[in-house]
Amino acid sequence: MKKQITISVHNGTKVSRAHNMRNRKVTDKEPHIDKNGWYAIWHDEPLRDAYKRLFGKAQEEYNLKQTRNDRRIVDYLSTVQKSAKQHAVYETIITLGNVDEHPEPHESYEILQQVYGEWRMNYPNLAVVGAYFHADEKGAPHIHIDYVPIAHGYKKGLAVQNGLVKAFGEMGFILKGKDTAQIQWQRDLKSRVTELAKERGFKVVEPTVKRKKHVETALYKLEKQVPALRKERNKLYGDVARAQESLYEAEKPFREIEHLEHRLEAVESKYEALRDFVAGYNCKGVNLLERFDHEEAEKASHEKRTRRKTNNSKDEMER
Repeated sequence: MKKQITISVHNGTKVSRAHNMRNRKVTDKEPHIDKNGWYAIWHDEPLRDAYKRLFGKAQEEYNLKQTRNDRRIVDYLSTVQKSAKQHAVYETIITLGNVDEHPEPHESYEILQQVYGEWRMNYPNLAVVGAYFHADEKGAPHIHIDYVPIAHGYKKGLAVQNGLVKAFGEMGFILKGKDTAQIQWQRDLKSRVTELAKERGFKVVEPTVKRKKHVETALYKLEKQVPALRKERNKLYGDVARAQESLYEAEKPFREIEHLEHRLEAVESKYEALRDFVAGYNCKGVNLLERFDHEEAEKASHEKRTRRKTNNSKDEMER
């Protein structure tokens, strides 16, 4: 008998395709991921392409029946994304073991690859759009399976739609008391993963009470940090806004200088144009341009003499 392990199955709506497929622009900022670690992409499909494949025919058939253009569905994916009741894609994470004790990566790979291989047969209404094996993170190897629930027989809207509860119902998972369809399905999936692990000699156990308490305590501590972190985040947003405003104010003189330089260039251009215009004119036998230049020179000389007298007066006072 090999080591004993736990098995966890988590289902949710938070999906990050970039993280799952190891887009380095994203994962290089995630310190818990080993850049040289082992991961595998078994299936990866852009969601828009998947929706066209899964709902394109139903959308086309629906639109053909419409007599008014405003009732046509142009983009079913956008329709679902805007819905308050639907999610465009769901994700299941299956983990073998925990951070302290888990199978070797290649053993997890074999078991989880078989889970993925059987998925379409076992759960035909949960169309896979992504399947990613990760053994490059701190903790136990695991798989992300991203899927879109497919349900049939709708009378309103498309005949085939994204519908989680109805999709579960078509596969035989129906609400029974407090046992929701999703809980029943997760139990079924976990049972199958357990079978595959046992077939390879692992002893599958439930998490101990001690470990459960440890996890609950850790989660409680993290939740307690949320308000403080949110407050700090908002403060940082304010600091950034103030810094940007200060930078804008600090750059004002430079913007003013640039503006004045442009004005100076324009004035100089007009000045030269005026000189060219009056160059050929005479007044009382004197060329206007020469007269203007002479007056400018006299003015400059007068200003120079005035500054010299002022400086001499200052020197005498200082003595």
